[in-house]
Amino acid sequence: MILEYSLDYRSDSLVYEKIFLQTLSETNLKGTISKNHFDLKLYVEADTTQELEDFATKFATSLPHSIFLYDSDAKMCDSMPDEYQLPSQEKL
Repeated sequence: MILEYSLDYRSDSLVYEKIFLQTLSETNLKGTISKNHFDLKLYVEADTTQELEDFATKFATSLPHSIFLYDSDAKMCDSMPDEYQLPSQEKL
């Protein structure tokens, strides 16, 4: 089972990606990220609906409110894209 989060996130910040990866690590689930300009897609794979529900709850409660988040959606899908590498970002 694969859950896809689609976010219209209009910022170069990697906050949502980092929170997603941290939540994956904490829940021991497999996932990946796809990003095309402002279109951010986050994928998580689990064996059971309970694992997906637990992930979704933990992830949703971890996300900060943002004026840069214009739209969001979640749906089940059939496949995930290949592995994604976060770009390096210098702290100011």
